[in-house]
Amino acid sequence: MPNQIEQLEMPRSKMLLQDLEIAAKYASLAYCLSLESIASRRGNIYADAKLQISDDQRTKYIILYIKGKFMDYYSWITRKPFLYPFRTVLGSKPDYPEKFHAFRNSRVDQEFFLEFNHAFLAIRQKVIKAAGENINSIKLMKIVGHDLGGVYSVIASIYFKAWMKNLIIEVISFGLPIIGDKEFVRALRSQPGVFYFRVIYYNDYVPRISNLPTGEHDPEQIWIEPGNCDCGSEDRVFWCFQGTQSEEYQDSQYCSNQFSQDNLQNGISSHDGPYFGYLMNSCTSQVLQLSS
Repeated sequence: MPNQIEQLEMPRSKMLLQDLEIAAKYASLAYCLSLESIASRRGNIYADAKLQISDDQRTKYIILYIKGKFMDYYSWITRKPFLYPFRTVLGSKPDYPEKFHAFRNSRVDQEFFLEFNHAFLAIRQKVIKAAGENINSIKLMKIVGHDLGGVYSVIASIYFKAWMKNLIIEVISFGLPIIGDKEFVRALRSQPGVFYFRVIYYNDYVPRISNLPTGEHDPEQIWIEPGNCDCGSEDRVFWCFQGTQSEEYQDSQYCSNQFSQDNLQNGISSHDGPYFGYLMNSCTSQVLQLSS
């Protein structure tokens, strides 16, 4: 695949755009979750799941939407994370080395994984409850989240793939921070039947924070360029992708990479979107209808 950007306006991208809009709705809905939806002991992860049926009525799938604790600009830029070997954040269950073999050489943000470890069993129960009698026939799961919810969506995909190897998983994250190093990114992309879509709104500061010296993003991104309200132009959506040399991509001026890391504060207003018409970090009546 050549280094380039491609605007998502052609017919073959219509289905992806629809998926992204639905994902944005549920990532926004995650901010409406009540105390009953707490999935972690510390109360830092909220999650819920729903059984959905595709438009053609042929496919039943689970959509899992996750929210993390709120972090403001100061909390993000002053955070001092550390990358630890993946194997050290998993625990000591005998079958873990085999299940997570692809990640054996990667290093990840320890805090994110330790927090999720406490929540996985509760989140899995929510998925089982949502699926009901369909649990053994479900072949597709979509996991969505914004900010830390996006982080936990990525981590959830790793755990659910280890639990249900034949499951096809789509992860759609919004405003995702860096989670791990280059080996972690490679391991994510090497998983069969797992697809990642990293959505960034304009000059969002959170994806640009580089307080992990060897941390790295998946080089592909879906980038939203806001329209001009005065001229009545709509937001434009681009798919920014590249070949095998991520270094070339990182030095490019494509999409969100055109914005410097020197002035993160100018991207505060972009972090909550709107993504496909939905603002994050707020519970609106527009998305509350999804929970009925």
